[in-house]
Amino acid sequence: MKHKTYEKRSVIKENNNGNRYAEEFQLKVAKEVRDGLIGLRAAAFKYGVTRNSIRSWLNKHSIVTLDKSLDTQMDLPMDEIEANKLLLKRVQDLEKALEKSKLEVSSLKTMIEVAEEELNIKIRKKRGSKQPKECGKSTKDKA
Repeated sequence: MKHKTYEKRSVIKENNNGNRYAEEFQLKVAKEVRDGLIGLRAAAFKYGVTRNSIRSWLNKHSIVTLDKSLDTQMDLPMDEIEANKLLLKRVQDLEKALEKSKLEVSSLKTMIEVAEEELNIKIRKKRGSKQPKECGKSTKDKA
């Protein structure tokens, strides 16, 4: 099994802000973790930093990013055509997901009906029936 080669971290010797790592490096790692490209533990291993450092960068840069993204959104005008295209794409994706879910539910219902009718397996709970007690234990004993 080949090991991945990871890029070296950009270390700055105690700059005037007291940071050990370059601001660009912190932003890059925080963005990867926040976007879900890599997990916290994997990022710590990949870049050779502690998870606590990455957590603090996430907190630090989430506020900065929020402020900057609001400013850039206001600076960049998005015309109605682009906005409509994005919304239509989102609607299409949601419709596909809904159809997939409906198909899945339909197939599960069919499997339950077949199991109940042909295999004489009772799956659906009858209304008003009580749950069987497991080996005489109450729910208090489980906790």
